[in-house]
Amino acid sequence: MAILRLSDIGLNFGFQEIFAGLGFELNKGEKVGLIGVNGCGKTSLLKIIRGEITPDLGEIAIQANIKIGYLEQEPKFEGSEKVYQYLSKSRQDIVQLEGQLEKITAEIEKSHNDKVKVKRLLVKYENLSRIFELAGGYDFHIRVKEVAAGVGLSADELNLYMNHLSGGQRSRVGLAEILVSDADLILLDEPTNNLDWHGQLWLEMYLRKYKGAAVIVSHDRYLLDRVITRVVEVNGKRAFSFKGNYSVFLAQRQQMELESHRQQQKKSDFVAKTIDFIDRNRNQKGMQKVARGRAKHLEKMLNNSAGDNEYKSVKRDFNFAFAESGDKSKRPGTVLNCCELGMKFGETVLFENMNFELSAGQRLGITGPNGMGKTTLLKLALGNFEPTKGKISIKKSVSVGFLDQSAENFGDDNSVLEEMHLSAPHRSNQQLRGLLGAFLFSRDDVFKQVGDLSGGEKRRLGVCKMVAEAGQLLILDEPTNHLDTAGIEALENALEKHEGTVIVVSHDRYFLNRIAERLLVIGADKLGNKKVGCFEFIDGSFDTYSELIENRMVEAEKEKFRRTSARQSIKKNRRKVPDELKIFNTWPAEKIEAKLLGTEEEIDSIHQKMGNKEVYKDHVKLLQLQELCEQKQEYLDLLYRAYERKGL
Repeated sequence: MAILRLSDIGLNFGFQEIFAGLGFELNKGEKVGLIGVNGCGKTSLLKIIRGEITPDLGEIAIQANIKIGYLEQEPKFEGSEKVYQYLSKSRQDIVQLEGQLEKITAEIEKSHNDKVKVKRLLVKYENLSRIFELAGGYDFHIRVKEVAAGVGLSADELNLYMNHLSGGQRSRVGLAEILVSDADLILLDEPTNNLDWHGQLWLEMYLRKYKGAAVIVSHDRYLLDRVITRVVEVNGKRAFSFKGNYSVFLAQRQQMELESHRQQQKKSDFVAKTIDFIDRNRNQKGMQKVARGRAKHLEKMLNNSAGDNEYKSVKRDFNFAFAESGDKSKRPGTVLNCCELGMKFGETVLFENMNFELSAGQRLGITGPNGMGKTTLLKLALGNFEPTKGKISIKKSVSVGFLDQSAENFGDDNSVLEEMHLSAPHRSNQQLRGLLGAFLFSRDDVFKQVGDLSGGEKRRLGVCKMVAEAGQLLILDEPTNHLDTAGIEALENALEKHEGTVIVVSHDRYFLNRIAERLLVIGADKLGNKKVGCFEFIDGSFDTYSELIENRMVEAEKEKFRRTSARQSIKKNRRKVPDELKIFNTWPAEKIEAKLLGTEEEIDSIHQKMGNKEVYKDHVKLLQLQELCEQKQEYLDLLYRAYERKGL
């Protein structure tokens, strides 16, 4: 059942037309990824659904009484209350019920002498508390803390004042507010911005379990791939719907682009033939009327706005391939070897006792929270640092291509073409300009100074240099930084086809899932929480690791539930203290522990006496000691039972 329907939406900002005839619908519980090139109007569409923008044309139908939560890219807050107090107000229904319960409690305390009134108030309290329980009131504050921790808000940050938050903290508070609000529909605009490693993993799991509907705008392709069930692409001022996740969408889009290209070619051929027919027959006797009819039909077809319904390819032509280096039959067996490697800075141990080797053709992905030693490991392998312990080395005969995260190996005063000559002096200007053209450096772009390039242009130049160097081992440090989606997809396609050895450090989970066949996770514990000094090797893609983390989290939750249930069971049983243990009710645990030790010593002493020759030959004395020992043992058992109850 549709909870939202947009029909023939038109929107203009001044003379700029944003939407024309746009429409789509959203069903209950559906998770939709809203995608499109930058500036196509994704955020504007969310604001139309939210009611913040009124379209110039079209209809919006939203199910009655539906609660909508909206996360902006840069949330704005008013007031000076603390974060926890702010989040606790996300459910106004619970806040109001809490206030009513507190008011009744205060009335009961004031009216303790009026038994009739107290009885009536207790009935009212009981009824209201049931409503409060059904609304999730008793668990709400626990949920607030769990969600806050999930998105990366620490206990200290919950005590910060709202007007003292940084931009990243505001984003996380805004996300937490939406998630605890119990909305029927959530609109999320770049929700993984400002989330750390663990926060991204947590949010993905949360959204997959979330029972409401969601419209998600995100450049995080892995989040879309794991969460959404449908893609809506804003394309040519309209919306096109694709069933399935992001990967399925890519395959469907490719087919639509091919079909669109065929239709455009077919249309172009028809137009050319018609124009030729008109030119040949416009002055021919007996054909002039036919030619005029064809001309009118052609004009009508070209002016027909129905052409706007066609899917338009918006991808740029950005394709390349890494050159294969050397004779395949002479490839080295082991490319890199790491033995008992350890590295620390001051008292901070990044890793120790790390062992692995990389064979020719293998692809290793390195990932984990920021600042945990990923780039340091690359620099150790390249010989830029000396390890604290052990060794890591690349085989001397192996040629290496390195893409630096910070572009420190560029000469800012060099032109783009000069920078390329440094990497590939054996290539001609014509060859290098042709290669640069594949990376969108055309004409005068090749004479730009490197220092004047944008972050994205420097990243493209760095990849272009790697292609020109044709290394047997490619080492890439955060290669997707500053690249747009078209550039990232082109890099992924090239690396997938490359037969050489690859080591890549990346936070882009979708990229790693396509490229890496083995993962090294640095700086995260078994549940994905940030923890310096930890590392783990995963045989498989990022999907393998994500499923492993999810299974571990589920097991951790089950264990937490078992412990909680056990404590609740014990608390329940404490109300029914066995008669034989009531004597210990007032005893502190320390007194019982001291009595335990004393009784055990007494039993040991009795056993020693029973071993004396004078005793075991005297049956009367032996029987007396045995009876005493049994009494002490029974008392010891009671002490242990009482001690367990005190401890739990």
